[in-house]
Amino acid sequence: MVSGLMTRPKRREVLMLGALSGALLGVASLPGPLGVLGFVALVPLLIAIDRGAAVVNAGLAGFLAGLLQFGIGFGFIPFAAVGGGPALLAVYLLGILMLATGTAGIAATLAWTRCYSRALPLLIAPGGWIALELLRSQSWIGIPWNHLAYGLAEHPALIQSASLVGLYGISCWVASVNAGLVACRWLAPRHTAALAIALGIPLVPGLRTLPEAPAASLRVAAVQPDLSEQRRHREEWFHPNLRHLLALTDQVIGERPDLLVWPESAYERDLAPGGDAFLSAIGSGFGTSFVTGAWRKPHPGSMLRRNAALMVDREGNLVHAADKVHPVPIYERA
Repeated sequence: MVSGLMTRPKRREVLMLGALSGALLGVASLPGPLGVLGFVALVPLLIAIDRGAAVVNAGLAGFLAGLLQFGIGFGFIPFAAVGGGPALLAVYLLGILMLATGTAGIAATLAWTRCYSRALPLLIAPGGWIALELLRSQSWIGIPWNHLAYGLAEHPALIQSASLVGLYGISCWVASVNAGLVACRWLAPRHTAALAIALGIPLVPGLRTLPEAPAASLRVAAVQPDLSEQRRHREEWFHPNLRHLLALTDQVIGERPDLLVWPESAYERDLAPGGDAFLSAIGSGFGTSFVTGAWRKPHPGSMLRRNAALMVDREGNLVHAADKVHPVPIYERA
């Protein structure tokens, strides 16, 4: 028996609410200032569950929400200039189908717990959402994007608490605001006020006054060649690409930057554990520290290369080298 409700919403209504949540989640994940929509994106789906949507209907609504969220958020993939043929489109379609099943699972679970308590699904919704984000961020899945917290990247005042709670703490806060808004539909006024205060606490670090000017600055020169996909990651184009990159670097090195930055895959050579003589020569020749992307084998005898970043100081010494934590599935694993 569903407590506190006279009738359950019909399937069509539940699906429409799920679609609205998916659209809001997708738009919130796009570059730009609309990431704040994440604070209300889950509300339609949670309202359907709060009203007692059947488990199956809630699962379908969650699946539809996931399709729209990831379909919009990863909508650039079919148009990316990577590879050829239908493979990229197939990966995109299969990927959003797989990711949408996770959203369907959490929506169905919340609807099932609604049968026992009206408050229970709203209490566990933030944790369930963070579990989904953590799950798809694991290396064996490797899709750590489109988290709720990323939508606030262009709103520095809203993400200052990340220094205390990290990325997933911010995502949990955003999901909690969504659940809190739904709970306000039936909470008593005094409880609503207490909830608003509790949910507003993460905003406090953003209220501090920032200095008008930094005490020190770093002049960074970023060099990004415009190379077609046909010229990237190909052995025969390595030297022409490198010459082009060096020529572009010569145009900015006269401005005496403190740090020079080259892009991913700028130096596609097997690197020795202690560094690379040519990269050391570049660092000492330019007289500035620089960071470059490179492909390297993570350990001796490895058959695969990993997308890595190297830092070389102005004396030509390798300061640091690190492999990308979350390589793009398939594309960056070989």
